[in-house]
Amino acid sequence: MAENGREDPPAEPFQLSVTPEHGPTRLWLRDPGSADPQLLITFVTSYAEAFGLTGRWSFQ
Repeated sequence: MAENGREDPPAEPFQLSVTPEHGPTRLWLRDPGSADPQLLITFVTSYAEAFGLTGRWSFQ
């Protein structure tokens, strides 16, 4: 996030939510329009390490 703050203009953060119709184990991250995909990758890998998560994930 510190690196993101140095960008001009900084990228918007991703929006996070749980969508009940897709089940309680799915975390949805959405781009508000100008988010940096590298921020998503950094968040997901940090989250997975912190909680010991394994398996596949993807984004499009």
